[in-house]
Amino acid sequence: MIQVGHIGTGRTGREALRAILRDPRLELAALVVTSPEKAGRDAGELCGLPPVGVEATLDLDAVLDLGLDCFSYGGSVIGREAEACGEIARFLERGVDVVTFALASMVYPPMAPVELATPIASACEVGGSSFYASGMEPGWASFSVPYTLLAVAGEVDVYREEQHALDMATAYPIEEVVFGSMGFGQPDGTIPPRFVDGVCAKWWVPNLHVVADALGLVIESTEFRWETHPTPEGLDTALGPVAAGTIGATFWELEGITTEGARMYVDYVARVTRTAPVPDHWPQPSLGLHDGGITYRIDGRPSFKVDVQAVKRPGDDFGAPLAMTALHVINAIPAVTEAAAGHLTPLDLPLYTAHGMTR
Repeated sequence: MIQVGHIGTGRTGREALRAILRDPRLELAALVVTSPEKAGRDAGELCGLPPVGVEATLDLDAVLDLGLDCFSYGGSVIGREAEACGEIARFLERGVDVVTFALASMVYPPMAPVELATPIASACEVGGSSFYASGMEPGWASFSVPYTLLAVAGEVDVYREEQHALDMATAYPIEEVVFGSMGFGQPDGTIPPRFVDGVCAKWWVPNLHVVADALGLVIESTEFRWETHPTPEGLDTALGPVAAGTIGATFWELEGITTEGARMYVDYVARVTRTAPVPDHWPQPSLGLHDGGITYRIDGRPSFKVDVQAVKRPGDDFGAPLAMTALHVINAIPAVTEAAAGHLTPLDLPLYTAHGMTR
């Protein structure tokens, strides 16, 4: 049985905690929380399961001394990436493997920020431990799925990962993100903050390099372009009204240009709600993507496309994309604990799946 500690009980952290408790290969040895009101509560209670006898603690240092096999890091890292990596490094130096879905920038080591990747690599070397960062996007959607598709590709002229968010206010109901960072509801002509701060132009670059590296190609440059589209009529959304004449939809595209001539793209079309109109020249979702999703298009010999969509069943009280983000990491724990030391990616691990999580 693999002894696992976990930190994080937010929307995605709860799904990770639940997965640890449901996986017969894993045993939860400790749960760390950062909110005093959660301290002392049972781990099962905090993720919608019966009590399991593990009480949440605020004391990270005490958990560090338990001699765990693996630590699942699902705490918030917004604005504290360096601090989070410092906490992770302390476990790695003790020989404890660490997995996380919280550090998107660390998913692909060759493209990870040096100031974060260097201390992690050093800690892995000191402790002989492994560090694995993944999730959904970036994560399995930019590693596992493309690699499976490229196994049946031949001559590739164009690779395109096309993401469609048809109702952001429902899928990601956080006002500061939807109405702030993404710019929805702002006056027409406003530049969304995420286009200004470079998040979109930077965070998805590893997706392009993963595919290029797999194909033996070299990306010599990237180009980022974007557009916004105002809604002509007022919209009702899950987060409140969006006035006519304000931004109701956004589109951006990141292009990778290779030295060999092949082109690679990540496209992202987002609507604040599904009734928000978009221009005809923007990428349109496939007929089957009723709730949004990702379309992979490979143009070459042969050419083909694949649609991937998360599905919410009636009565589900969780978001499927958030669960998938957590599960790609938690399901990997047995493989990570058996892997060689160092900063890993899904490409360094054998194929892995969920195990024994029947109802």
